[in-house]
Formats: sequence, C-alpha cells, structure tokens
Amino acid sequence: MQQKPKLTLKELGEACGAIVRKDTNERLTNQASEFHAYVTADGSVANVGTDQEDISFGQCVNETGHPLGEWE
Repeated sequence: MQQKPKLTLKELGEACGAIVRKDTNERLTNQASEFHAYVTADGSVANVGTDQEDISFGQCVNETGHPLGEWE
C-alpha cells in the first residue's frame, strides 16, 4: 500500500484554509469568513482570522499529520 505524498506547506495552508472558511461560512453566513493562511518568507505559517478560525486551522493541520510546530 502506497502512502500519499505529504502536502507542501503552501498546499496544506490552502487546503485547511478552505476548510476553515467553509466551516465559518456555514456556521454564520455565506462569505462571512475572511480567514487567510500563508507561508511567510522565513518558511513558517501565519494566518489572519478569528480565534475560532485559528483553532480550527491548527486542528486541521494537526489532523493531516503535519503539526504546525514542525514549521514554526
């Protein structure tokens, strides 16, 4: 059985960011979320959003087997 290749940091940020925005929009109202995650020049992940979105993003990243601490 082949393992799936790990996502790049950018791909992971985009995937989990989309999930966080979708969850927020479903919970509140369409287009309510302004959450954004990005890779900084030093290679760490930064994000802009609410505290709840930040927590959800961290959970998503951890669930993929890529704890954020690996890149911070």
